[in-house]
Amino acid sequence: MIEFGVTVPSFIFRADYMFECPECQRRLKTRDQLRAHRRSVHAEAREKCPFCELIVPSKRRSQIARHIRVIHPEARDVIARVDEAAARKRADLSKRARVQCLLCSYAATRISNLARHYLEVHGYDKAAAEGQEPDPENPDGALCTQCGEHFVNRHQQIKHMLQAHTRSTGEQCLYCRHRYLNVEEHIEERHQVLPITDFRNLDRLPCSCS
Repeated sequence: MIEFGVTVPSFIFRADYMFECPECQRRLKTRDQLRAHRRSVHAEAREKCPFCELIVPSKRRSQIARHIRVIHPEARDVIARVDEAAARKRADLSKRARVQCLLCSYAATRISNLARHYLEVHGYDKAAAEGQEPDPENPDGALCTQCGEHFVNRHQQIKHMLQAHTRSTGEQCLYCRHRYLNVEEHIEERHQVLPITDFRNLDRLPCSCS
């Protein structure tokens, strides 16, 4: 329900925005965009405080640490472990390889994250990329920013850039699913279990990079 006196974006009334979010009534162009919106904005609560009944959406799990500091100050050892884990994750993220968006300054750590970025931020529509319908907002089509190839619409342009020009930098770690600019340094710092050439117990190696 839209309340009177509330400013509503103009796109909410456009006929081509056919898919309505049941939680906030925002309208989106495609089913994929709606699914991504619901996952990122209305994610189900999955993170629970270990000391009480507080539950928050997983995308706001950092609130748990702040909650423990304020409501459960006696749990200093838990707070220290949370802070240490957060510091390790920030340091690890800063060393991961990046995949650059070719339409803006965003850089993802994985190609799958970049594909979701094109969907949520740049309105990429897989169905429109398969067709030959011109983009109403840009009837002249779109040019690839890397090779200059012309496409009927921006959805075909994005699909082409994902397939032809999207490459991850760095090297794949042998012990986890991430890529790093300096993979030897990462293995030495984070895994410290087996030398890089020993694959015998690879499936049993613990990973703290997630």
